[in-house]
Amino acid sequence: MNNDDDSYTMGDIFRDWSEIKKKKRQSNLAYSTNLLIEQGIAFESKNGGVHLIVKADDTLIDFWPSTGFFTNRKAKRSGRGVRNLIKLVRGKKNVSEQPSKNTF
Repeated sequence: MNNDDDSYTMGDIFRDWSEIKKKKRQSNLAYSTNLLIEQGIAFESKNGGVHLIVKADDTLIDFWPSTGFFTNRKAKRSGRGVRNLIKLVRGKKNVSEQPSKNTF
């Protein structure tokens, strides 16, 4: 990054923004994974922790902690946020789930 206003281009802004988002995803990954551990939620880690398979009763839920996206394999529904995932696993009714747009 160059502090000279005349030479700071859109490309520089994009590179800076990309780096900020990368750090945020890394932070989300660590925070979400640690929160699941603290809450005693069982999961299997795949791809170096980028993809977690959460076990809830007879259901498997795919969770990507860096983005907060999760999808319930059995119900074919998806949602966002580690807290919403925890509510879903614990059987709470106020989880903001939406039908998955993926076709399996």
